[in-house]
Amino acid sequence: MHMSWQIVSGPDRAPWDGVDATGWVYALEDGEQRWIVLVEVSGPAQDVFERQPQHLAPVTREALETRGRSEVVKFLDEARPPRRISLGAEGYLVRG
Repeated sequence: MHMSWQIVSGPDRAPWDGVDATGWVYALEDGEQRWIVLVEVSGPAQDVFERQPQHLAPVTREALETRGRSEVVKFLDEARPPRRISLGAEGYLVRG
């Protein structure tokens, strides 16, 4: 039986330059292992958020409002949370 993950750090800014996205890194621990999760939102979705947030998919809007935490907490009870969650204006681009 897998213990639930706990968020032990984050959000930290994603470590990249020259990418058209906003991202945050979270570290999770389950008592035995450490797991890193990257949540990123595309630059175009960020632009929509700043001008017309009502036109974003709810998951994308929530991710931007919570700096990625809304996505991370969805997977705290899973044995293997996704390593990367990418969102665009219309929702998920990558989750895995």
